[in-house]
Amino acid sequence: MNKTTNVRIASSLADLGSGDPATTASHQARLASLTATFRAAYPSSVHPTLLARAPGRVNLIGEHIDYCGFSVLPMALDCDLLVLVGTRPTAVGSSATVNVRSHEFADQPVSFAAADPAFDASVIDWGNYFKAGYIGARKHFGLAANPDYDLFAVIDSTVPPGSGLSSSAAMIVSTLLACIGAELGTEGIAALDTKKLTQVAIDTERLVGVNSGGMDQSISVMASRGQAAVIHFTPKLDLTPVPLPKAAAFVVAHSLVTADKAVTAATNYNLRVVETRLAAAILAAHAGRVPLTASSAPPLILADLVDWTRPVVPQLEQLHATATTVLAGPSGTGEWTDAAVAAALSLGTSEAMREQYMSAFAVTYSTLKLRNRATHVLAEARRVLAAADAMSAAGETADSASTFGALMDASHASCRDLFECSHPDVDALVALGKANGALGARVTGAGWGGCTVHLVPDAAAVDAFVDALYDAYYKPRRLAKDKAVGTFLFATRASAGATVLPLAAPSSETIVSLL
Repeated sequence: MNKTTNVRIASSLADLGSGDPATTASHQARLASLTATFRAAYPSSVHPTLLARAPGRVNLIGEHIDYCGFSVLPMALDCDLLVLVGTRPTAVGSSATVNVRSHEFADQPVSFAAADPAFDASVIDWGNYFKAGYIGARKHFGLAANPDYDLFAVIDSTVPPGSGLSSSAAMIVSTLLACIGAELGTEGIAALDTKKLTQVAIDTERLVGVNSGGMDQSISVMASRGQAAVIHFTPKLDLTPVPLPKAAAFVVAHSLVTADKAVTAATNYNLRVVETRLAAAILAAHAGRVPLTASSAPPLILADLVDWTRPVVPQLEQLHATATTVLAGPSGTGEWTDAAVAAALSLGTSEAMREQYMSAFAVTYSTLKLRNRATHVLAEARRVLAAADAMSAAGETADSASTFGALMDASHASCRDLFECSHPDVDALVALGKANGALGARVTGAGWGGCTVHLVPDAAAVDAFVDALYDAYYKPRRLAKDKAVGTFLFATRASAGATVLPLAAPSSETIVSLL
């Protein structure tokens, strides 16, 4: 279990991320750039007082099962999102405002009334994520409903958007910390419990229209430097650190296909959430349980079908066998119509079924592929447990890295064929990784584009592996090597989770003193 229960307060830039000297140098340059933007964009009377940092993550195994209540195995990365924030008293007779700029969206500054941060989630806008974080901070951490100060922030991110490395969670978590710190100071940050912050971040990201499961926010907040982690959601939110292989290394490779969960949620991410919940309900009904009694009741998830006081793996195996048969459905194909689902759940009409299960988030589909979705989830949950065992034996058991690699391969095949969350370019990158010696390779993150993760058997061979992937994948796409390597193709280092760095002195000397 992670012993860190409070948010980290850094004393220098070296406390951020993995602590690698190159990462610290990067943070120094980025803080200088953020400070320059802050001074150029905002009144000279406003000084930045705090830097909030939240990392992206790579999910090593356990895809699309967090929102089903099952454990996942990610690690935080050095790529991250930084928010530089400062305040000033609101002018007499004026209303407080929030003002935000982003290096990535330099031509799209965001300003809104502090008392009215509402937004339309159906409109895709980067500023919605900051507004969601601001709303979450005010609602859950005692911030003033009508503050007497104006807030100014500048954002810089090295997490590629739509990459599957969780840029959205990094944005939500760092925004929460920046807004809390701006009003409550370092004392308020130090008092934050990481599990509460994680749960608020999960709930807050759902405001932008994505039915997030919780893995991304959990690892972004609670990660430990130098380790991966098993994130548990059932029976309660918890984290178990897992050692990384001593000899092998993980490499992340971006397919260059952007996959924005919020943009495609209705046909992809949110639809998969609905399909897995319907599968859980039908399996519960088959077992004689009442799956849902009111539209206000929380829907069953597949983890609810497990008795967590008993050994889990045999139950997952039995559930998988049952799902294969029961979820074949009336057609025998595993694809269900609305009417068939309504009948199986004794809901009377298709309209009643949709009201119960599809009213919270919009979804679009022709049929519901319940058998494939459920069997992927149940098998993937077993793979995570086996992978955690293999990682715990890393460096002591010769076959542990090979075992983990085989589990990664099986995970990718299931994501591609059963959950249908891969992409042809992602599949091509996975195949290239395997052809160049990776023990395992798979899509990581929500999918439908984004990144792949590869387990290279010898850390000393990482440079050669990266070169081979560059030559085979990125070079033909006319991406210069200095643009690809380090940004879209890189070896991983396990980073610490969310951190806040107080900035006491409003001068250029501050940056140097923080090293």
